[in-house]
Amino acid sequence: MPPDQVARLVPKDILIFNWFWEGRRAQTHEARLEQMGFKQIFGNFVPGIQDYDRRRQRPSLIGAAPSAWFATSETGFGKDLLPDFLACSTLLWNQRVLDGKELSGFVQARLPSIRNAFRGAPPPSQTETTLVPIDLRASFNTTGHEPSVNLDLESMATGSLRLGPVPFDLAVAGDKNAVILKAITAVSRRE
Repeated sequence: MPPDQVARLVPKDILIFNWFWEGRRAQTHEARLEQMGFKQIFGNFVPGIQDYDRRRQRPSLIGAAPSAWFATSETGFGKDLLPDFLACSTLLWNQRVLDGKELSGFVQARLPSIRNAFRGAPPPSQTETTLVPIDLRASFNTTGHEPSVNLDLESMATGSLRLGPVPFDLAVAGDKNAVILKAITAVSRRE
């Protein structure tokens, strides 16, 4: 439909998910939707939006929603989207942009409760009374610097640390301080 028909014929109680909020003509699209009388939500939202402080003042903009384009699972969210989702929530609710170390600390502080919510139960570290340490030093296979997986643990703290009631001895064995595992997914085919 051409814009004049949309403005004239489409009911204004339809909520528009505006997926065109970034790019050269984004603010032109926002203004057009507002002029037509629609309320809008930025769809497929990410926290790096340009000029958000000014754009959020638009009366027709009532929110934003990040998206996941894969199976919704603890692994998928935790590995790929949790930092974006939490950064979006802070931007939308508190108008604060979190990035770098501040975002990392924010995610790490909330991860235990988010993990519990994903699983529907607390982890054994919160329910068990006896904890048995496992020495992994013989399995260390990296210095913690692996550009292929965007990992840099070279400045990671070492020694005895605690996460709540759980003790950790973050040791170093020679020049190695971490274990990297590769997940292999088996695929079976019916013939």
